[in-house]
Amino acid sequence: MALQARREYPNHGGSLIRRLKDEGLLGPRLNLAHSVWLLPEEIDILGETGTNVVINPLSNAKLKSGIPPILGLQEAGVSLGLGCDNCSCSDAQNIFQAMKLFCLMVAVSNHEPSAAQSSAALSAATTGGAHAIRRDDLGQIKAGSKADLVLIDLTDPSYMPLNSATRQLVYTEGGRGVKTVMIDGKVIIENGRLLSMDEKALIEQIASVIPQFQEDYAEIKARVDGMRPYLDEAHRRIWAEDVGIDRIYHDMQHAAAPRF
Repeated sequence: MALQARREYPNHGGSLIRRLKDEGLLGPRLNLAHSVWLLPEEIDILGETGTNVVINPLSNAKLKSGIPPILGLQEAGVSLGLGCDNCSCSDAQNIFQAMKLFCLMVAVSNHEPSAAQSSAALSAATTGGAHAIRRDDLGQIKAGSKADLVLIDLTDPSYMPLNSATRQLVYTEGGRGVKTVMIDGKVIIENGRLLSMDEKALIEQIASVIPQFQEDYAEIKARVDGMRPYLDEAHRRIWAEDVGIDRIYHDMQHAAAPRF
């Protein structure tokens, strides 16, 4: 998108963000997903206009889209939400994984130490997401809010001993500790068991469509394999273009291996 903007929006400084601003589309009612390839001045514009950003670190890493400028967005006062993208991009719709990777992306992309990010990640996953959809009655526990609650088993090894609920929830929880889930006051999961549908029947239904799915997948894979050389060449050409920023980590593959 950054390369496309450089080519298609010369009247807006090659910036999709400036184009959106000039069109009057930026503001608190707009959520931008991913937002990886942002120039510093574009980040400032998002902060000035109150535009929200929803980070999707799992898909960004898997698809090699790059590392979002989380610290820069925070410093500009941009409200951050947190998502998992879809199953083809991040495999698991696991917000705990997303919170941890949120923190790790900040750590790996900045030379200088930064403030602890676990609280920021938890806020992005709760109140940040609620703010993005303009629902102040979600994402927090307080009078007047929806009773959307997740109860965690503190006897799980991840919390023994319990030193920091926030840090341990973000860095060590993977979903195993989730015992009970309530949505608007209604218990949906109790003691790890889903109450809203027949799990056994669902599994049987899924098993019944797997053979046809595998046939379809094999056909699609064969078609994509034939396209791969062209896709790979397009990929190389895109990365060869200079868009003024670099949001991906590069290893030292051409450097001599260190000796210890």
